Amino acid sequence: MKQPIYINGLGVISPQKTFDVEGFLTEPIEYHENYILALDAAYKEYINPVQIRRMSRILKMTLSAAKKAMQDAGIEKPDAIIAGSGYGCIDDTEKFLLNMLDNKEMMLNPTAFMQSTHNSVAGMVALNVKCNAYNFTYVHRGFSFETSLLDAMMWMQEGKENVLIGGFDENSVNHHTVTNKIDFWKKEKVDAFDLLKTKTIGSISGEGANFMLLSSNKNEHTYGEVKDVKMCYKPNEEELLEALSKFLKKNNLEIKDIDIYLTGLNGDVTQDRIYYRSINELMKDTPVAWFKHLCGDYYTAGSFGLWVAAQICKRQEAPAILMLDGASPKKPIKNILLYNHYRNINHSFYLIQS
Repeated sequence: MKQPIYINGLGVISPQKTFDVEGFLTEPIEYHENYILALDAAYKEYINPVQIRRMSRILKMTLSAAKKAMQDAGIEKPDAIIAGSGYGCIDDTEKFLLNMLDNKEMMLNPTAFMQSTHNSVAGMVALNVKCNAYNFTYVHRGFSFETSLLDAMMWMQEGKENVLIGGFDENSVNHHTVTNKIDFWKKEKVDAFDLLKTKTIGSISGEGANFMLLSSNKNEHTYGEVKDVKMCYKPNEEELLEALSKFLKKNNLEIKDIDIYLTGLNGDVTQDRIYYRSINELMKDTPVAWFKHLCGDYYTAGSFGLWVAAQICKRQEAPAILMLDGASPKKPIKNILLYNHYRNINHSFYLIQS
């Protein structure tokens, strides 16, 4: 018998008020540029002040988010820690490389180098909670978080009870400048909430640290159940639509059973085409939601989308800021289908149930 997998704890630091708040997107923040940053939290409440002084911003974000997720679930130490990141600690990587150039490879500070590796986040979390169990970081571009989730699900089928997973990426000026030259981001001034009205190429660059505690036990902390996840690499549109239909059939569901279709629409006229086609051809009678106008686009933005889905499942409400064209889901909200892709290369489906 397949082991159920529940989301029992969440810790999210994003460009929105998502950390240490009671409400769910009750005060959404609209950004007016193509480069947005996460809101800093009260890190001293989760990290020893002595440690903070030597930690980079992304380490502070991820450690605080991870501890919050465990606190939210009432767990002090997980059975495994699995993270995913596309960029990793890119700001520290840039600092170290620039110092090498500026100092002609002499008298270098090793701190930035030590904190620049992708697995420094999961390692830092393990050291802080004294977890000596399985610890792994996936760097699979747009599949980074999804692979982490899939790994966690397989471990739980083998008997682990509590697994901490996370998706994190940070923005940096240099990386943004480079990717902006190859049309990743909007050239014109853009209001995030009107992102879908632009009809041009490019999106808005975001960041975040999104952690969750998966458990085999359902309790008062439970947000929802992760029923299934599927990844598709570079499918054409016909293959994608077929894969979506097969994904639902595999889980004994029909399109009419989906209460909310949560999409990764990002305002890029070329990348959004497949989302709109899936809406018009398969989900035309299903309430549609989106989330990247709130967090921006990045490799592991799907983890923010999963946070949104989990919150909707538990609260049984979807804030208007999420719903497309004023749609309103019927209650109870039982099945949420999340579809996200990164630059039309890495496509992912998630099925979450309340």
